[in-house]
Amino acid sequence: MLTSFLVAFALAGGQQADNTPGQLIGIPDRDGRPALVMPLRHTSVEADVAGIASRVTVTQTFTNPSRTPIEAVYTFPLPADAAVDRMRIKVGERIVEGEIKRAEEARAIYDAARNAGMTAALLDQERPNIFTQSIANIMPGATVQVEISYVELLKYENGEFEFSFPMVVGPRNTMNAPDPGQISPPITPKGTRTGHDVSLTVHLDAGMSLESVKSVLHAVKVDKRGAGKYDVSLSNNREIPNRDFILKWAPAGSGVTEGLIAHNGTFCLTIVPPRADVEKYAAPREVVFVMDQSGSQSGFPIEKSKELTLAMIDKLRPDDLFNVVTFTTGVNQLWPESMPNRPDLVRQAKQFVQGLQASGGTNFLPPLTATMAHRPIDGRLKLIVFNSDGYVGDDFDILQMVQTNRLNARLFTFGIGNSVNRFLIDGMSYEGRGASEIVTLADDVAPAIERFLRRTQTPVLTDVQVRIAGGNTHDVTPNAVPDLFSDSPLVVFGKYDKPGPAKVTIGGSLAGEPWTRTIDVVFPAEGAGNSGIAKMWARKKLDDMVREDYYAATASTRGGKQYRENDERFAQFALANGIMSQWTSFVAVEKRVVNIGGHHRTVRVPIEMADGVSYEGIFGGHYQDKAATGSVMRMQGRGGAAASGGGGFGGAGGAAAASGPPTQGLYRPARPSSKEELEVLRTQLASVPALKLHASLKDAKTGKLELIVMVFDWPDDWKKQLEDLGFVVADQDNGLHAVFGTVDAKVLLELAKLKFVSYIAPIEE
Repeated sequence: MLTSFLVAFALAGGQQADNTPGQLIGIPDRDGRPALVMPLRHTSVEADVAGIASRVTVTQTFTNPSRTPIEAVYTFPLPADAAVDRMRIKVGERIVEGEIKRAEEARAIYDAARNAGMTAALLDQERPNIFTQSIANIMPGATVQVEISYVELLKYENGEFEFSFPMVVGPRNTMNAPDPGQISPPITPKGTRTGHDVSLTVHLDAGMSLESVKSVLHAVKVDKRGAGKYDVSLSNNREIPNRDFILKWAPAGSGVTEGLIAHNGTFCLTIVPPRADVEKYAAPREVVFVMDQSGSQSGFPIEKSKELTLAMIDKLRPDDLFNVVTFTTGVNQLWPESMPNRPDLVRQAKQFVQGLQASGGTNFLPPLTATMAHRPIDGRLKLIVFNSDGYVGDDFDILQMVQTNRLNARLFTFGIGNSVNRFLIDGMSYEGRGASEIVTLADDVAPAIERFLRRTQTPVLTDVQVRIAGGNTHDVTPNAVPDLFSDSPLVVFGKYDKPGPAKVTIGGSLAGEPWTRTIDVVFPAEGAGNSGIAKMWARKKLDDMVREDYYAATASTRGGKQYRENDERFAQFALANGIMSQWTSFVAVEKRVVNIGGHHRTVRVPIEMADGVSYEGIFGGHYQDKAATGSVMRMQGRGGAAASGGGGFGGAGGAAAASGPPTQGLYRPARPSSKEELEVLRTQLASVPALKLHASLKDAKTGKLELIVMVFDWPDDWKKQLEDLGFVVADQDNGLHAVFGTVDAKVLLELAKLKFVSYIAPIEE
């Protein structure tokens, strides 16, 4: 019995294919686009916002529209700083609470339940903002609901609060990722959509009167319930989940003030940074603009990045030095070193920026090395302005590089797009002692530029220290307090053993001169305050531990003794505090056998292409057809091989499927646009049949293999050609151009020589 399943995605013009096992039917939605009938039917989001914190519950409804038991695997985002502390499943009328375990233990429990035929759910964290939900043994026609809950602190900046909920994982360049299979879910083909939709409601209790409530990217209904109390919901409850939901509100008064919230021995302290004269402290600067021009920036994103950079060039000071650096897989620098702000050089820089085109892969490390690792000219304040969507997979290596080189510059990141990788964009600015901005494709760039100018012209409070007298405080986080800008408050979490009055002193250096401020607080007795504070503290404390001991480990040292000891320490801390992490997972098992024998097929739930991102920019020109002539497919499951082809995303930097061999791992079937191109490709592959083999098959010599064989077309005698080699056909998928079956390893090369065969890979176990 085959234990893996690849989906035939959309169907040209909404036509139905044969309803064979392993194939799901595409039907038109309201707008006439083919919608994929997939296991994930709906996501419901309910957020309760009180003051500066929120509790969010996400309910995912999975169904099985096929005729055989399935396992659904869905990769989805959550906020990068969310403390996920609950998971449960509902099977029929039965509710099973999830338990948090070490990740490897949770996986073993889940696998055992799946193989025994029980309904089970496993929630893994791949990155702080990327999660994988696996649901085993969803029976034909059955429904399983998964409920996930988390708490998080709201963002406050420049007089506005922000609640955001990410809805889609943008397409990552997994070229340098250690785990490409876990962060690159399949994406629906162009011209189609998933059958999955989303509803969202925010119950807002701001605790103060509000001047405005606005949604940045979605149409919403706003119902006022009282002073500072609103219910905000999506106008369309069948919204396509392809962009972040961003809700902002501005207090009618002064906004955030200094204060304390606490609960059962855990506190959260908010401190407002000082304000100072802008012009008094102006210093000579070197400003380097770094622009992502990879394929994911095609179209609107790179135009927004150009708009931002051109406007910032106009805001340079007369005595500034500046340069422009762009990157895809490699780096392109306008000048060998930064140049004076002269009219002729400004014109040259603008022409350079205006002429940029997006293509190729994304590699952050070369441009960061080219800019951060070099000391500023003439001892100037060096500012790096970095524009990108953050669609890469080597997040931790990038953060480690910034952390190592942050003495040479301040890094300001601008996340360009409607579904950016906030974990990386925010993390880079934090490690680089700068600040981050998210500039959506709907945003006016002027406010973001104004904030950047204010931050870089106003003196920053550096060498910040927080001292607390009273309360017997401990485990305060962050350990190393970041530099403070005047438009964002400092937020400090910690533990206290003794309720009662205390004095909090914040000190530092403001424009080279000592600065201190003391405020009085009262630590409350048990039961007072926000119950989610303890979970938020735990998440922030774990972030501190990871920042100090995980980022610092280079790729060459990861896996060593110290690294394993840190992993165990992280896991123990997360378990003790009941929160998700890369080292802990939630697992729930409904201990009733529903699938005798446990035989099933695995469906990787496809996601929408992130709003504003170009298919052609990611996958190359062969994605221009609206019909399902190709799709993103994963050849490996958890722990599988590397990722992709076209557009440079995850593969060898843009190896187009129509002009070269498929890359290892994530494979996009070749769909040449003409018979001539097809024959050229067939000839190329026939001359070296080993190119058709997935890397894991290169050394296979003996034994039976379960394979998926991708084909260019279906000659009349395709089945006979396979059977003549001893290939036992178990299933076929016309829409996917794939055959599933078993064969002896010794005939692999003979199988690869067949002209109609385009690629051969193992079936995921």
